[in-house]
Amino acid sequence: MATTEEILADYIEAQISTETVYVGQMPEEPDVVTVVRQYGAGASDLGFGVDGIQFEHPGIQVRCRGAAEDWEGPRARIEAIYQLLPKIQGATVGGVVFQLVKPQSAPFELERDDGLRSVHTVSFLVDKEPT
Repeated sequence: MATTEEILADYIEAQISTETVYVGQMPEEPDVVTVVRQYGAGASDLGFGVDGIQFEHPGIQVRCRGAAEDWEGPRARIEAIYQLLPKIQGATVGGVVFQLVKPQSAPFELERDDGLRSVHTVSFLVDKEPT
């Protein structure tokens, strides 16, 4: 089964992206890129009288980078993702039931790299069934 970050990367790509959405580390190329990365966020929920993990709560960070000196492009893409993912509520995506995808903050510019490419980011806390 696909990981949470793979499922959400595919969802973003299908819904709003005009380029490939990568998973994990940000590649050097291409300049214009969106990356989804999972991180540890919250403890899993166990069931009362039910064996095993019932729900898990991974963190998801999405980063969008633009071409050199392009601030507006990655800012617009991260805003669209910020508005898109919280619409996943009580829905099955990629064969997994998601209860909630909640932004941890509003999108912001994380950095500008040595090539003057602006990177914008937003993080989410996910409530979902285990994968």
